[in-house]
Amino acid sequence: PSGVEEQAIIDHQLTTMRAYFSVSPLLSFDVTRRLSLLGGIRAGFLAASSFSQKEVLVSPTDVTYEDGSRTRFVIDSSAVPDAASTRLAAMAGIRYDIPVTDDERWHIMPELMAVYGLGSLQSSQQWNQSSIRLGVAVVWQNYEVIPNCSSTRT
Repeated sequence: PSGVEEQAIIDHQLTTMRAYFSVSPLLSFDVTRRLSLLGGIRAGFLAASSFSQKEVLVSPTDVTYEDGSRTRFVIDSSAVPDAASTRLAAMAGIRYDIPVTDDERWHIMPELMAVYGLGSLQSSQQWNQSSIRLGVAVVWQNYEVIPNCSSTRT
């Protein structure tokens, strides 16, 4: 009925996309021959961003907003407002080296990396982004590892 307040379930949809061109120099400290600790920094430069939002009435199905629609506050933007053009992050992780061939030229390297955002993704409000990344690299070495050998001088 018109002008009557009702309880409703509303779906608030918020979508944001940010694409960065990033550079991530890392330092590696070998704890053992196979286990390495990683640390470094990531510098990202904003390449693209977008933002959209809307509210949709889920239930009851026979209710609408004042204008007769079931959707309101629709915003589609080509860019996130006040998006920071650069992004810095501290990185720390661990990697394990598993040789898969006898000559140790091919390796599988599982890696766990934590990335902690430094600074805000928006200039108008505090909005940080941090992440945990789990990955596996397949590595080919184009050199031979020579085992340590002792030489005797006469």
